[in-house]
Amino acid sequence: MTSAATLGRRRSKPAQRSPAAPPAQPLNGASDPLRPEVGQTLATGAYRRLRDDILTGLLPPNSKLLMRDLQDRYQTSVAPLREALSRLHAEELVCSSDHRGFWVSPISIQEIQELTHMRMLLEESALRDSIANGGSDWELEVVSAFRRLEHVTLRGAQFSDMTLPEFDVAHDAFHRALIAAGSSRLLLRLRASLTQTVRRYRTFALTDASSRDHLGEHRGIFEATIAREAEKAVGLLSEHYEQTTRIIVSRFEEAPL
Repeated sequence: MTSAATLGRRRSKPAQRSPAAPPAQPLNGASDPLRPEVGQTLATGAYRRLRDDILTGLLPPNSKLLMRDLQDRYQTSVAPLREALSRLHAEELVCSSDHRGFWVSPISIQEIQELTHMRMLLEESALRDSIANGGSDWELEVVSAFRRLEHVTLRGAQFSDMTLPEFDVAHDAFHRALIAAGSSRLLLRLRASLTQTVRRYRTFALTDASSRDHLGEHRGIFEATIAREAEKAVGLLSEHYEQTTRIIVSRFEEAPL
């Protein structure tokens, strides 16, 4: 199994960010990520911030999670961090041992191929179901989600660390809208869980995003879906995910072991 020690962040040889680095400032007036939401425990706040930093690659695969560094980074005490790390360990986003402490789980070609296969099985079924059963409200939701994704993609939001979160939100909203009329709630929950794990890999794939027609791929899926051409929409969705996986595998083969 091949694993990458670090995530690329839209440059060929980026400098790895240290877990001890100070947190980024909130974007676009967002709330301070170091201040828990109302009713949110310190442990839950630490868990959410740590999880997001792992999923977006700010804490790269295989990077050590030293308690002193985490305390400085998230401005919280040891107890909430230990609880957060335990939850992330249960989700297999963090590894631990008596001798090495905690570190971010590695990523691998085998895992992304398995994730892609499972995601396609789930979303192909849900997309067919949505096209067959979705009404006018669903169509409007799909149109609105695509227009927002179109807007941020044309602005090149996927190419900058500062605007990538905006692209991520619009991208996920579009893919959720496509299958929102699916009748199986369990299927949609499973899809949501897989999507979170895939985020680590999709960020890695965006290191060479300039050579890919993201908007064209999404427009094709959108138009086939709105036209209720189920087989065409499913085929384009599958090709979209397979293209992402091919790029990720290629990046893994280029990266040092």
